Parts: sequence; C-alpha cells; structure tokens
Amino acid sequence: LPGLGRALNSEAFFLNLRGTEVAGTVLGRVAAEHLKPPLREPAVELYKGASGRALLGILEPVLGPDHRQVAAVLTLRDVSIEQAADQSLEAWILASGLLCLAALTGALFAYMRHALMPLERSVEVLAELSRGHLAVALDGVEESRNDEAGQIVKGVTVLRAEMLNLQMLRDERARSRQQQERLIRNQLKQLAGSLDDRSRAEILS
Repeated sequence: LPGLGRALNSEAFFLNLRGTEVAGTVLGRVAAEHLKPPLREPAVELYKGASGRALLGILEPVLGPDHRQVAAVLTLRDVSIEQAADQSLEAWILASGLLCLAALTGALFAYMRHALMPLERSVEVLAELSRGHLAVALDGVEESRNDEAGQIVKGVTVLRAEMLNLQMLRDERARSRQQQERLIRNQLKQLAGSLDDRSRAEILS
C-alpha cells in the first residue's frame, strides 16, 4: 500500500466487503471522511469528505483464487486545489460568456434600433397623413435602402406626394369655383343694374 500510494501520489487503503478499512497508509481516513465507495465494481469518483476536502477516489475490486471478490483497494488523492482552480476557471468562463452575450445583445439591439428607425418614422408620418397634416415628411430617412424598410419609406413618400397632388387639385377646384361664383355675381349685378327697382331686388336676392 505505501508503494502504491507513492506511485499514484495518493493514500492507499485495503477495504473488506463491508467497506471497513483493513489496512492503509493513513488508517481510519476513509471512516473519518465518511466515504462510502462502491465496492463491487471498478470506479473513479470525486468525493466531498467530511473535512471539506475534495478527494479523487479510484477503487479496484480484489478477486480471490476462485475469481470471487474478497476485498477492494481504494486510493484517495486530495484534489481540492485543482478543483478550486477548475471552479475559478469555470466562473471566469461563465463571466466571459455572459459579458460576450451582453455585448452581442447590445450590438443586436443597436442594429435593430437602427434598422427599425425608418419604420418608426414611417409610422409617425402615416399617422400625421391620416389626420390630414401633409406638411410632415420623412426627413433624414434614406430612401435608397434596398431592404423592407427602404421599400416602406418609398411607399410612404409616394403616398404623401399623391396626397399633396390631390390637395393641390382640390385647392385649384376651390379657387376655380370661387372665380366662377364671383363672375356670376358680377354678371347678376350688371344685369340687375339694367332693370327696375323691383326686378333688381329679386335678381340681387
């Protein structure tokens, strides 16, 4: 057992089939650490001892002349330092991953914000156009974009231009109607001036 312990840089123990130490480099260590290794099959396990140490255990069954198990050899090596280093590395990897995820999320948010800005402005302009406010325009929004946002911007721009043309047509019709009304009134006044008082009053009315 001492030679095995030195070869593996571990503590070595000889256990009976009840898990009791029969011999060992530090007799009583398995019981003191409250370890209950499986005895029937070869196993490599990491134990958390009662002392708080992390122990790497390697168990090998011992067979008798009739090939039946009669005992087991257990080696234990303190790997607390290695485990602490692994936990620190895992924590660092986790923190790095979370930082990268946060950076990626921020970059994605910034990209989506930039990509959706024309859509938000288009919605605002459409809302104003629906209220009849034709003075609003998509200022500062790129119409040369080839994505869906650019197509929507182009559509809103065309819609606004058509609504402006329609408004200009309405204004022109209104001005034409006003001119016609003034012309008719002037003609009626001239006609009324050539009539007697009673007929003139009826015409003016």
